[in-house]
Amino acid sequence: LTTIQNIMYCITAHRFIWLLPQGISQFSDVTVAEKKFCNLWNRFSRPVTVIADTDTYNKFLEFIRLNIDNLKGLRLQLLKHVMTFWEHKRLSRDQMLACMMEYDKLQKQKTGDK
Repeated sequence: LTTIQNIMYCITAHRFIWLLPQGISQFSDVTVAEKKFCNLWNRFSRPVTVIADTDTYNKFLEFIRLNIDNLKGLRLQLLKHVMTFWEHKRLSRDQMLACMMEYDKLQKQKTGDK
Protein backbone atom coordinates (compact mmCIF):
# COMPACT_ATOMS: atom_id res chain seq x y z
CA LEU A 1 0.00 0.00 0.00
CA THR A 2 1.10 3.56 -0.64
CA THR A 3 1.29 6.02 2.21
CA ILE A 4 -1.96 7.68 1.19
CA GLN A 5 -3.74 4.30 1.04
CA ASN A 6 -2.46 3.54 4.54
CA ILE A 7 -3.67 6.94 5.71
CA MET A 8 -7.08 6.40 4.16
CA TYR A 9 -7.29 2.98 5.80
CA CYS A 10 -6.49 4.56 9.15
CA ILE A 11 -9.27 7.06 8.59
CA THR A 12 -11.76 4.29 7.87
CA ALA A 13 -10.60 2.48 10.99
CA HIS A 14 -11.37 5.67 12.96
CA ARG A 15 -7.72 6.31 13.70
CA PHE A 16 -7.61 9.79 12.27
CA ILE A 17 -4.26 11.00 10.98
CA TRP A 18 -4.55 14.27 12.86
CA LEU A 19 -3.65 12.24 15.93
CA LEU A 20 -0.18 11.63 14.52
CA PRO A 21 2.26 14.07 16.14
CA GLN A 22 3.81 15.20 12.87
CA GLY A 23 0.59 15.15 10.86
CA ILE A 24 0.42 14.37 7.17
CA SER A 25 3.14 16.87 6.24
CA GLN A 26 5.77 14.36 7.35
CA PHE A 27 5.12 12.12 4.33
CA SER A 28 7.18 12.78 1.21
CA ASP A 29 5.25 10.46 -1.15
CA VAL A 30 1.92 12.23 -0.65
CA THR A 31 1.00 14.93 -3.18
CA VAL A 32 0.12 18.47 -2.18
CA ALA A 33 -3.47 17.84 -3.29
CA GLU A 34 -3.69 14.69 -1.13
CA LYS A 35 -2.30 16.58 1.87
CA LYS A 36 -4.77 19.41 1.33
CA PHE A 37 -7.69 16.98 1.09
CA CYS A 38 -6.62 15.05 4.18
CA ASN A 39 -6.26 18.27 6.15
CA LEU A 40 -9.77 19.34 5.10
CA TRP A 41 -11.20 15.95 6.09
CA ASN A 42 -9.36 15.96 9.40
CA ARG A 43 -10.57 19.45 10.31
CA PHE A 44 -14.11 18.32 9.50
CA SER A 45 -13.92 15.02 11.36
CA ARG A 46 -11.84 16.14 14.35
CA PRO A 47 -14.78 17.05 16.61
CA VAL A 48 -16.34 13.63 15.99
CA THR A 49 -14.00 10.82 16.97
CA VAL A 50 -16.29 8.07 15.68
CA ILE A 51 -18.71 8.17 12.77
CA ALA A 52 -21.34 5.45 12.86
CA ASP A 53 -21.45 3.34 9.71
CA THR A 54 -25.08 4.31 9.20
CA ASP A 55 -24.16 8.02 9.32
CA THR A 56 -21.16 7.89 7.00
CA TYR A 57 -23.10 8.88 3.88
CA ASN A 58 -24.69 11.90 5.57
CA LYS A 59 -21.31 12.96 6.94
CA PHE A 60 -19.81 12.81 3.45
CA LEU A 61 -22.60 14.98 2.06
CA GLU A 62 -22.15 17.43 4.92
CA PHE A 63 -18.39 17.52 4.31
CA ILE A 64 -18.87 18.18 0.60
CA ARG A 65 -21.44 20.92 1.17
CA LEU A 66 -19.44 22.69 3.88
CA ASN A 67 -16.14 22.50 2.01
CA ILE A 68 -17.19 22.88 -1.63
CA ASP A 69 -15.04 26.01 -2.11
CA ASN A 70 -11.96 24.32 -0.63
CA LEU A 71 -12.58 21.12 -2.59
CA LYS A 72 -12.18 22.82 -5.97
CA GLY A 73 -9.63 20.84 -7.95
CA LEU A 74 -9.69 17.96 -5.46
CA ARG A 75 -12.24 15.74 -7.22
CA LEU A 76 -9.77 12.87 -7.63
CA GLN A 77 -8.83 12.98 -3.96
CA LEU A 78 -12.50 13.00 -2.96
CA LEU A 79 -13.17 10.07 -5.27
CA LYS A 80 -10.28 8.08 -3.76
CA HIS A 81 -11.55 8.83 -0.27
CA VAL A 82 -15.12 7.86 -1.13
CA MET A 83 -13.89 4.69 -2.83
CA THR A 84 -11.88 3.76 0.25
CA PHE A 85 -15.02 3.96 2.35
CA TRP A 86 -16.85 1.89 -0.28
CA GLU A 87 -14.09 -0.74 -0.28
CA HIS A 88 -14.44 -1.04 3.49
CA LYS A 89 -18.23 -1.29 3.13
CA ARG A 90 -18.90 2.03 4.86
CA LEU A 91 -20.69 3.37 1.75
CA SER A 92 -22.80 1.62 -0.87
CA ARG A 93 -22.11 1.95 -4.58
CA ASP A 94 -25.16 4.21 -4.93
CA GLN A 95 -24.05 6.39 -2.02
CA MET A 96 -20.57 6.67 -3.52
CA LEU A 97 -22.08 7.80 -6.82
CA ALA A 98 -24.43 10.22 -5.05
CA CYS A 99 -21.51 11.83 -3.20
CA MET A 100 -19.63 12.42 -6.45
CA MET A 101 -22.76 13.73 -8.16
CA GLU A 102 -23.30 16.16 -5.27
CA TYR A 103 -19.72 17.38 -5.62
CA ASP A 104 -20.10 17.83 -9.39
CA LYS A 105 -23.45 19.61 -9.03
CA LEU A 106 -22.12 22.04 -6.43
CA GLN A 107 -18.94 22.73 -8.40
CA LYS A 108 -21.03 23.52 -11.50
CA GLN A 109 -23.22 25.87 -9.45
CA LYS A 110 -20.10 27.66 -8.20
CA THR A 111 -18.78 28.19 -11.71
CA GLY A 112 -22.20 29.14 -13.12
CA ASP A 113 -22.36 26.19 -15.54
CA LYS A 114 -25.75 24.66 -16.17
